[in-house]
Amino acid sequence: ASQRVMRPVGVALLVALCAACAQQQAAAAVFDEADARTWLSYTLGAFCEPDALAAWNCTACAHNPTALFSACVADTLTGSFGYVAFDPSSGTVVVSFRGSSNIRNDILDADFFLNKNYPDLPGASVHSGFYDVWKRLQNQVVAAVNNSLASCPTCTNIVCTGHSLGAAVSGLCAVHLKNVYGSAGMNVYMKNFGMPRLGDSEFATQFHALLPDSWRMVHYHDIVPHVPTQFLRYHHPAFEVWEPTESGGQYTVCNESGEDPNCSDSVPSYEWREKDHMHYMETYVECPAS
Repeated sequence: ASQRVMRPVGVALLVALCAACAQQQAAAAVFDEADARTWLSYTLGAFCEPDALAAWNCTACAHNPTALFSACVADTLTGSFGYVAFDPSSGTVVVSFRGSSNIRNDILDADFFLNKNYPDLPGASVHSGFYDVWKRLQNQVVAAVNNSLASCPTCTNIVCTGHSLGAAVSGLCAVHLKNVYGSAGMNVYMKNFGMPRLGDSEFATQFHALLPDSWRMVHYHDIVPHVPTQFLRYHHPAFEVWEPTESGGQYTVCNESGEDPNCSDSVPSYEWREKDHMHYMETYVECPAS
């Protein structure tokens, strides 16, 4: 009798272990350090002057010498800025957004109202302020991506990247571009740094289903990815890639929950720090000096 009871329990345990192993393998396959350094260089480029970007003559640009500039995107009311470039050698269009110049005003002390009218993922709610910034850039971005794809017919990938507020905009951008170009077979990814929470758990679930190979990096005790808090019904999408040391250079690919308690969520709130927000992959987040 005991064998008949234990057998299904053993099978269930084996199935659970296999599922957990498959999740770990899927997460590990999403992240590559060399790949991440490429997207960080594009992210840093968004902090450079528009003229330098247009000439593709900046230190961040030099990391991607085969890329070609397409357009800058900007909104004077919100102070938001980004650019679009494409690299025929990798078949990739890149959309990069500049981070906030004032973390406390734009993110930490911002209004955390959830906007339930979010047409890109029906039923999901997103941060109203981040969504407003994206909406003011949306038409410019789509036009620049269209031009890039026309100039690069071999491009089959779109990567949206950014830091801080720029990371938040890159997440909403990736969702929209996947909805626009996904039916044409275009691969769309979000790969960013220091992203605050964008929406509720329904947003996180739909985001991961739509963009399963995307990731967001969190450096050590960076405060920004912890806001808005989960208490306010916000929830991160997967996958988090956590730098668990202050010096950097180590990377933990977290589970599919989006809120892995063994990653940055393990850091108590009294240890969250603004200074960790400006360092990613052993690099200070700014337009690199020549």
